[in-house]
Amino acid sequence: MVCGLPSIEGMMLAQLGRRAWITTVGAGLLLVATGASAEKPRVVSITVDGKGFTPSRVEAKKGEKLTLRFTRTTNATCAKDVVFPELDVKKPLPLNKPVDVIVPAQKKARTLGFQCGMGMYKSKVVIH
Repeated sequence: MVCGLPSIEGMMLAQLGRRAWITTVGAGLLLVATGASAEKPRVVSITVDGKGFTPSRVEAKKGEKLTLRFTRTTNATCAKDVVFPELDVKKPLPLNKPVDVIVPAQKKARTLGFQCGMGMYKSKVVIH
């Protein structure tokens, strides 16, 4: 019991997208944050069609989490996969079904390329 209230020591809270633990200190309470913000990634929709990837350039800030949502709308090109060589990611793109690729937050400014499986259609994520 703390100040006549039941003890909640060790209880996990979820508040404002952060995880925290409550622990008692003497007769008071101390809130100790144990997790980073549960900020949701920004979702960018990318159409894969006869022109390749649209948009062909995605801009992001350092530290920003991204989800790229690819939807292939044609069978008339070789863009049946998306490949991120630097991230070692290759995903098939089924016709008319969205496919998410998570781009982890980057600490430094850089450009991450992505392309179709044959390398004929190329695009990029530019991190500032």
